[in-house]
Amino acid sequence: MNGSRNPIPTRLLDKSKNPTAHLLHPKSTRFHPVYMKGYAIAAGHEATVAAAQEVLEAGGNAMDAAAAAYLMAIVAEPAMASIWAGAIALVQDQNGNTQMLDGFCQTPKTKSEDAEHWPIDVVFDGVTERYYGGPGSVAVSGAMKLVDVLCRSYGRMSLKEAAQPAIKAATEGLAINSFQRTDLKLLSPIFLHNEYLKKLYFDEKDEVYAVGTVVQMKDVADSLEAISHEGVDLLYRGEMGEMIIGALAGQGHLSRADLEAYELGLAPSFLKSLGDTTVHLPDLPSKGTYVLAALLGDPHRDLKTLAERCQVLRSAEKDLQRIMSLAGLRDRKVINQKTAGGTSHLSIIDGQGNAVSMSFSIGEGSALVVPGTGIHLNNMLGEPSLLPAGIGSWRPDQRLHSMMCPVMIETPSSLTLLGSGGANRIPHVLAQVMRRLMTEGKTLEEAITAPRFNVAAGVFHREEGLELDKVAGLISKNWQTGDMYFGGVHSVTRDQAGYRAFGDPRREGRSAEVNL
Repeated sequence: MNGSRNPIPTRLLDKSKNPTAHLLHPKSTRFHPVYMKGYAIAAGHEATVAAAQEVLEAGGNAMDAAAAAYLMAIVAEPAMASIWAGAIALVQDQNGNTQMLDGFCQTPKTKSEDAEHWPIDVVFDGVTERYYGGPGSVAVSGAMKLVDVLCRSYGRMSLKEAAQPAIKAATEGLAINSFQRTDLKLLSPIFLHNEYLKKLYFDEKDEVYAVGTVVQMKDVADSLEAISHEGVDLLYRGEMGEMIIGALAGQGHLSRADLEAYELGLAPSFLKSLGDTTVHLPDLPSKGTYVLAALLGDPHRDLKTLAERCQVLRSAEKDLQRIMSLAGLRDRKVINQKTAGGTSHLSIIDGQGNAVSMSFSIGEGSALVVPGTGIHLNNMLGEPSLLPAGIGSWRPDQRLHSMMCPVMIETPSSLTLLGSGGANRIPHVLAQVMRRLMTEGKTLEEAITAPRFNVAAGVFHREEGLELDKVAGLISKNWQTGDMYFGGVHSVTRDQAGYRAFGDPRREGRSAEVNL
């Protein structure tokens, strides 16, 4: 079905109503698909997908659906999302204009000598890694400001409407699924450190509740209800912000001034041209963008060459200036800053030409919940492996960097969205899936389920069935296909054949597609 390409709505161009108006591009003339009725959604939980689907079926657009999906993820994906988390999104409107929305975390303006951290040991694949929770690990969050702008500046629905599926699910409860149970078990040292989280997800033997156990989050429901009615400033300038600072009990770095000063970042997408294909990526604070851009230098390189390139990028991982040089961006000046992980992703395309690719994270979680709200605070300042100079070596009043890297791949006749969880493995995972899509011509399902590899600390990790057995100079380690270690890519596409979606089974991803 033919669809008209409407001009940018007047309310988006009015700076008094939309603070992002000055960043909107002129109307695109490059991408003119024939829009068909339908949509495609992919995300990390069936309830997250269902919330987006409910909003689209009710007449909302992709931006409304992404807002509803994220709010549901707070309930359905508690190890990844929170009211106090970070998020980065690419948003494309029906005119083909693509923007980055930066709702990632900001470091405090000053460091407090009284800040307290809690060491928490987490075992990943037999290796113990130490993280830090507690008041001193909490940074300023921006995910809820991003969600608010999705509705207020781009959407058709109010935040109150978009929040209803999540409020209902939090009130009535959601059943724990197998991936959620695995993730909570992995992060149990963090979640067991807090009595609220312990009672919510664990039995009297400190075991995660069985798959199928229904968990109600009434405090979260009340908080979402209040925020959706009173606005997100409740978190930054209102009573809920005071409660967040109060929960730190004078032992954190954050102050009311930090909350009040936080601003959502907006910028045009970063473009990577590959022949007649344009890859849209977020700019900083996404460090993952520049790793991915370096890996995509030649999309036709074989797996062996790509693995060797991954090895080179690994050696440069802590030096963003070198990564940019490898990506061919030598003139850009940047500040090296900490990165953070613990991520999920959602991708949504609607039938009017709108699209959202959004990644989000709470780090590992601080094990600190704001009393009476259900808000689990992030621990973005508590990852020592990413702070070689030690805890507290972060730079004040800076956006933290992230490997999160939501992607849009645009050709004259198609648009594909994807992103992944997986901490510093994210850009390496995405490069492999994108190679399968763009070079090998695989379908979404084929590209996402194909075996993957990862290069880390001198080891070539490979899933069973990968065409490449070994890489010179690296020790090979074989994995069964389908382990969450290799990320969770959730992707959608729209082309002349219609809409398609696929959620990565490695992290129990789910999807929905409708073609009318």
